[in-house]
Amino acid sequence: MKAMKNKHLIKALAVAASALLTAFLPFSCEFTPYEDPLATQSETEPLTIYDVASAKALLGSKKVWVSGYIVGCVSPFGETSAATNLAIADTPGTAVKDSCMSVELKIGELRDALNLQTNPANLGRRVYVCGDITQYYSIPGIKNISSWSLDNPPSSN
Repeated sequence: MKAMKNKHLIKALAVAASALLTAFLPFSCEFTPYEDPLATQSETEPLTIYDVASAKALLGSKKVWVSGYIVGCVSPFGETSAATNLAIADTPGTAVKDSCMSVELKIGELRDALNLQTNPANLGRRVYVCGDITQYYSIPGIKNISSWSLDNPPSSN
């Protein structure tokens, strides 16, 4: 996402510089827009989906896809009584908090579909979430979830 914002900023600055040069110089010049070499992923390329262990190293990253198995709630850890959070791990049945990531379930469709309080059958199911990697309940977690999928990997379309 940072590369996309930088790309837009660079293009805007280039257009502004071109307009200033055209207005103040008595001759015409041809402008070639800057192409960002980092902006190579197209809409049709496959998504990068990280497992829990890999995603934990991405603290501070935004809009990251993470996949893991729902192993309970992170608070209280291991229980299924909370509606506001989940604990996910790379293997089903993980009972060690440090092997997990926390998942924030904000009010709405996401919470309604995934929380273990009203959906106990979700325990052990694979979930895919896209959000920001940050500390949440004292362990690396995923907040501000913008997309999610239960059992099936998301498509890049």
